Amino acid sequence: MAEVLAAIQATTALVEQACRFFGRLRQANDRQKGLPEVLARHRSELDSIKAIVGMIEDVDDLQTPSVAKQLVRLEAISRKLAALIKTIDVTTTKKIFQFARQLVDGSADERRLNDIMGELDQVKATLLLSIKVAHVGVIQTMDKQLVANAEAIERIDESLRELVQDWKGLRIARLLKGRRASNDGHVPLTLADLKALDKEVRADGEDSEDETLVDELETSPREAAIKTERIVINNASRGYAVQVNAPLDTDMYKDLSSLRIQDNVAEEQSVQINYGTTTKSLSILLELARLRQVSAPVIAR
Repeated sequence: MAEVLAAIQATTALVEQACRFFGRLRQANDRQKGLPEVLARHRSELDSIKAIVGMIEDVDDLQTPSVAKQLVRLEAISRKLAALIKTIDVTTTKKIFQFARQLVDGSADERRLNDIMGELDQVKATLLLSIKVAHVGVIQTMDKQLVANAEAIERIDESLRELVQDWKGLRIARLLKGRRASNDGHVPLTLADLKALDKEVRADGEDSEDETLVDELETSPREAAIKTERIVINNASRGYAVQVNAPLDTDMYKDLSSLRIQDNVAEEQSVQINYGTTTKSLSILLELARLRQVSAPVIAR
């Protein structure tokens, strides 16, 4: 989703810029009473946002429409913070000291900064809610069965627990609690399971306005990857034979999970093809084989 990636990259850059700004303030005014605590609070909030945004970038399942909406809001507020920082002249030691004192004693800039940081905190909370109710790891198999990847859900949930203070867990993880996974690590689901989960969210008053994941799943579900393998082994050609053990003109191997070609032997003047090729290339090889046979010496018996 291009919009998500653009918002992630912009937000990350803006947050890093703000972190550097607070770092310079703290370095220049480390002894001012009350300032380290103020700067540490703001820096901690920005670091937390950066970590959450980074995880969304790494985990495709978290890039839902609801999460995308909050990321766009987060980017907009981050731009407001960057604009405020730009208006503050801290190019000299005197200016740095003056602004640092204002952060502690109160000023118009200090109030604007607190307001923006408050907005960031609110959007962060809504973003975490959107993540919490995301149908992480839910896929639809080729035979139209809903399943949940229990291992992936557990891994993502644990990562969020390390990033987010007082993380309560993904709702989909709670839905799977007590259910046994099959040999491939998938837990069967029904559409009713996901609708019940969304109903539970609404009952808790934690619904997101654009939470339409069940509808999306009904119309354009993600399909589970089917593991397919091709094995080409123990083939032998001799004499002037041309042996083809692969498809022609159609690349049937591009979507394979694995391809194994081994222990194939082409002896004497034979030609052996074990990977896909074109009809034109095969014609050339056939002509070469014919010429070899024609020019071969006649052995008297």
